[in-house]
Amino acid sequence: MEFSNVIDEVLAAYADGAYRRALEVVSHARPQFPERDASMTLWVACLHSMAGEPETALQSLAEGLDRGLAWHPKMLADTDLEAVRELDGWASFAERSTAVVASWRVERPPPLLRAPAEPLGTVIALHGAGHVPEDFQSEWVTAIPVEWAVVAPIGDVPLSNEAWAWPYDLSTDSLEESLASTEIAAPVVLAGFSQGAGIAARAAWNGVVDAIGLIMSAGTVPSDIWTGSARRSVPTYAVVGTEDGAYPTCSAMAKDLERDGVPVFLDVREGMGHVAPPDLDIVIRSALDWFGSV
Repeated sequence: MEFSNVIDEVLAAYADGAYRRALEVVSHARPQFPERDASMTLWVACLHSMAGEPETALQSLAEGLDRGLAWHPKMLADTDLEAVRELDGWASFAERSTAVVASWRVERPPPLLRAPAEPLGTVIALHGAGHVPEDFQSEWVTAIPVEWAVVAPIGDVPLSNEAWAWPYDLSTDSLEESLASTEIAAPVVLAGFSQGAGIAARAAWNGVVDAIGLIMSAGTVPSDIWTGSARRSVPTYAVVGTEDGAYPTCSAMAKDLERDGVPVFLDVREGMGHVAPPDLDIVIRSALDWFGSV
């Protein structure tokens, strides 16, 4: 079993409200994936919290902290942990976890790379906040057509022992630093999920990267990024679900860009939440074809 299968099973059970079933999946998977302890410990806490057992959830997190795990405050702000944050022992735990994260002096992983012999171009793909590099590799990098080169830099903000994020102000400095020593074949397409879509959008529209197109999935993009006279007219292909908190912003963005003459394709998925679409490979190929026609 691949860890991506574990993720799929846990998410499916969670969506059904079957928190006990999700906990059983995690319990079975833990011995097989000891390197994913930080992720699964947080999942266990969230699932116990949603199942009405906040004390057990906090105990799980505290035991993880004793094993050397820790989580950035952004991870501990998960809405699933709302009941846990009301417990008397939460403040002490959160303070300890935050102190551990602040003490880390770790180098981010190198970019994920794929370089065919004669690429049609390069897709620079940016992960969302909380992504583990291996998960982004299996979900996104493999979804990009094999005839395209792929550069997938990793953000420089550690969120746990495994997960990474980009700067929360969506600054592109970290992206530029990562790309500076990377060979990139033109033409270039920027792509991203959630927070990564915001970084990709800023890099494309501000000309940080000379891109022929932008692919956004569940994009988290403040309005100041797509407004303003300095914005470049980069064709933008966005996919978002109606149950995604980013949906209203994505819809407003598409209308504003279209009004300003920017080519936009908005793919709205009924009932989909804050996830990449199940046919991500088809979405990416469709976007690449569309960029060639606008």
